[in-house]
Amino acid sequence: MTSTDRLLIDPSLARTPAGAAGRFSVTDVVANAAAMLALFACGAVGFSRVFDSLAGYRAAFGGIILGVLIGVVSVWRRWGPLPVAGLIALAYLLFGTALALPSLGAAGIVPTVTSVRRLLLLIVQGWRDLLTVAVPADDFVGPAVVPFLAGLVLATIATHLASSERRPLLALAPALAFLVIGILWGAKNAQRVVIPGALFYAVALGWGAWRTARARQQAGAGMIDRDGGFTGSSVRRLLAGAATILLAGGLASASAPILGATANRHILRDDVVPPFDPRAYPSPLTQYRYLESLETEVLLRVTGLPPGGRLRLATLDAYDGNVYHVDSASAGYHHIGSRVDVGGRDSEPTNVAVTIGKYSGIWLPGGGDVRGVIFHGEGATARGQGLYYNSATGTLLTTAGLQKGAAYDVRLVMPAEPSKHDLATAGIRPVALPATSLVPDQVATLATGLAGDASTPYDQLSAIANRLRSDGYYSNGTKTKSRSGHTAERLAAMLGDKVLIGDDEQFAVLMTLMARSLGYPARVVMGFYPESDAPAGQPIDLTGADVHVWVEVAFQPDAWVSFDPTPDKDREPEQRVEKPRKNPIPQVMNPPDPPRSDADRPLDYQGVKKPPEEPPSDRIWLTVLRYAALAAAGLGVLSAPLWLILLAKRRRRRRRRTAPRLADRASGSWEELRDATIDLGEPARRSATRREHAVALLERFPDTDAGPVARGVDAVVFAPSEPSDTDVTAMWRQVDELLRGIRRSVPRARRIRAALSLASLRQRPASSYPRHRPSRSKGPT
Repeated sequence: MTSTDRLLIDPSLARTPAGAAGRFSVTDVVANAAAMLALFACGAVGFSRVFDSLAGYRAAFGGIILGVLIGVVSVWRRWGPLPVAGLIALAYLLFGTALALPSLGAAGIVPTVTSVRRLLLLIVQGWRDLLTVAVPADDFVGPAVVPFLAGLVLATIATHLASSERRPLLALAPALAFLVIGILWGAKNAQRVVIPGALFYAVALGWGAWRTARARQQAGAGMIDRDGGFTGSSVRRLLAGAATILLAGGLASASAPILGATANRHILRDDVVPPFDPRAYPSPLTQYRYLESLETEVLLRVTGLPPGGRLRLATLDAYDGNVYHVDSASAGYHHIGSRVDVGGRDSEPTNVAVTIGKYSGIWLPGGGDVRGVIFHGEGATARGQGLYYNSATGTLLTTAGLQKGAAYDVRLVMPAEPSKHDLATAGIRPVALPATSLVPDQVATLATGLAGDASTPYDQLSAIANRLRSDGYYSNGTKTKSRSGHTAERLAAMLGDKVLIGDDEQFAVLMTLMARSLGYPARVVMGFYPESDAPAGQPIDLTGADVHVWVEVAFQPDAWVSFDPTPDKDREPEQRVEKPRKNPIPQVMNPPDPPRSDADRPLDYQGVKKPPEEPPSDRIWLTVLRYAALAAAGLGVLSAPLWLILLAKRRRRRRRRTAPRLADRASGSWEELRDATIDLGEPARRSATRREHAVALLERFPDTDAGPVARGVDAVVFAPSEPSDTDVTAMWRQVDELLRGIRRSVPRARRIRAALSLASLRQRPASSYPRHRPSRSKGPT
């Protein structure tokens, strides 16, 4: 039989094998790849504010370009899902270090054991990490894996789908998914979303129209000519459509500010609670008496503090009867980098340089309206990676802790103190604060008495602060007996005494609870400020004598006003004059002592809790095994499609081998041969008989002759009686031997690709094709 005869029998032999590479020109593939690059570039813009540097663009566009290249190669080579998945995994491990984790690679490019291990972990953890750190996130090691991995995987899928014959427009789904990821994992401010969204719509509409027309042309009736060019009318229609899209995009961009499209949007970051609880550490207020005792020791050296400025250490907003502490629910503590996203506020920040002396702890002096923190010197990287910030309270901390010699620069906006005239008429700003508990009853009674006849909130709070400062006495326990702490029992004892004696800790907490009893949002602030201002630009040495605690109350429109209720330090109890006062402080009965807790026990003020010790050397193997199991699990997930393909083919073979009718088992052996050759790249040739198919296989694989097997199967299938089980077993044995010969004649790489190919699984069942059964009178052909 000649080649012409075979073409007449099976016209499919004259066509290019099914697959994108055979049906599309180089121009088509390049056009599809360019369209995918443009679509994904629109989505990459969503990561600009997340990283606010080239780190985000490097990771996103690096992953996109790699994904498009892998997609083009898969189209050209007609690869199935398994080889493509393997190439994606290889590209992720080879290029992930340079594009997403440069700080962990050798020379910032070459992968290392640390970077590869981190890449495997970040396949899952990176998505959470990007949501639990504050933007911009370019200072953190890990979040950049999200745009890189998403761009790599989704761009590969989109490019491959774009050149498919059946549903090419499905390629828009991965591109849209990447755009949505950039929004959900992005920043809250949406000012840069309108234009990329309009461009995405324009590119998607234009490419979709061209791709649909191209598909029609391939079917024989389209507006594109044989060479892929456009006719005059089609060009005019496309130009008109493009002009309409650009006009609509321009109108959308111009009207976005009017319609509120630039307002803050809801993102996943709003629903994620950062996994950090500041209450796991001692309240900074418990350190007060210890720090104050270091009155001759230099705790901090500060440069750049403006005249009258206060250096905030921590803001405390929750009281449980034992201690005033920072509340983890008040807007949350966010993991930040060297910069803080302030959502468009443009106030000029002040740069304050701090060098740590005798002070130690996790709480970072220099909180407030922070715009950025940069650490210097030894340990700077660890302190920067452990930096957290609460924007609601202006509290900074680093889990790495501060010790002597640590240095950093903090950029913050100093609060503008409203004038007394403005405060006299200002109202209270409603602020949600945690409820107080176990507060002594004397506090509310005393607050009402000290507020007197004052009518406005500011006058009432000023009256309370002035009376506490003028009628109270200062003592830190050095000259006059005065216990530390601010538990409910300690405050009740203080109020039950003939005179009020205490230090900043007791007086600030007492006034804060009084303000809370009157319904005012008040909180305790601990920090530093010098007795006198230093010359401009000169450093200030802050000692224990400069540690203070004060009260802040929220006033409208947006100000926290400070009150200082503590008497002067030179107002000691021995200096008081025994004479009746016109408005004596009311005396009330002490309540019963509340139960004591761990907050009353002596704390280690020298630093934070010690980190857990390193595991002993005999447990190193457990760590190695854990990482090995993690790597194996990752490889198992990546190779899951592989095993599914192999199981599907094994199940198909078993179904054919155990068919109810013996004749079906015999014909199934030839179908097994046909599917195996399809996976090796041969056409299906469903319209050809077995003998015709055997002739075609002989030409393709000269070392193997399928003719005897084809004739044997025909003899068994078309026999007047049912074949025996021995005949069927012999038939399957011949087919298996033939397949071994065919597979040995091709390279090993091709055999592996064939074993994992989906080509035969995508074919229709053999029962849906004509069998070309001859009439019984003429016998089998």
